[in-house]
Amino acid sequence: MSGEARAAALAVAAARGRTNVRERHDQALYCCFPMDVEETRALLPAQLEPDVFEGRAWACVLVDKLDLLESWVPLLGFVNSRTAGWMNKVNVLCKERFSGTPGYLISSIYFEFGFSGTIRARGASITQKIPSAKASYSFDREPLAAARGVALGVPAEQAAASGGGGGGNGGPSYPQTLSVTVEGADGLSARISGSFSGNDAPLAFARFVVERPTKFLAQTNGKVVFASELGEGAEFSAEGCKEFVVEKAEVSMFAAFKPDLDACRAFLQPSYTLVDHTNTPVDDITAHARSS
Repeated sequence: MSGEARAAALAVAAARGRTNVRERHDQALYCCFPMDVEETRALLPAQLEPDVFEGRAWACVLVDKLDLLESWVPLLGFVNSRTAGWMNKVNVLCKERFSGTPGYLISSIYFEFGFSGTIRARGASITQKIPSAKASYSFDREPLAAARGVALGVPAEQAAASGGGGGGNGGPSYPQTLSVTVEGADGLSARISGSFSGNDAPLAFARFVVERPTKFLAQTNGKVVFASELGEGAEFSAEGCKEFVVEKAEVSMFAAFKPDLDACRAFLQPSYTLVDHTNTPVDDITAHARSS
């Protein structure tokens, strides 16, 4: 089975997955750390390999607010679950080894303390079969300025009350400095501080990070599965991402992966929307490819 044929087979399998939920994530801060390619390859499941940018493998701490969660109900379509809250994931940017299909492997996932966070953490453990925990989130920023809540940690109504808008053109504005602290209930944490440069994020790198709507999961039962995140209303554009210059990063959420914390590249994506599907085992297609 050629890489092209295998990519087509993966796409067909993903398309057959049942639609589960549609999620809109706002104020998405991507803090990406380079890693050694071969060290990373050794830690990934056999079906995956690192995706490489400028000669390095990459892991990302993604902190964002899940502002809209809609469950798919047959005959009714998407139904708003009326839950929202902060969350973060540690993703390793990778691709399926035989086809080169780009995606990301979720290493761990955290949800904000509270009722909705508890429900989502439990759902992730049951349906995704990956480690999940609850966490607290705090944000320090200066000055307080945002349009439609784009600046991390600023509710939309508070942003509107503070004047909203920015740059004199009615577009979103950002705090000059920002510090994000995530304290996981499992004792792990992420503390990241820096400032917005005022520039758009370098487009090639932003596209490399965000335009990969295939999720890979190494489940606790030993299976490796994947799911498409494309569907009605999905949006992953890297256009409009804003560069964030990290001055300090202290992160202990990477499990066995070994990122270079002093070489972080970061940006903020105002919003993205994914459509999650049921997981499909990679192993069956992998076995067929190996025998072809």
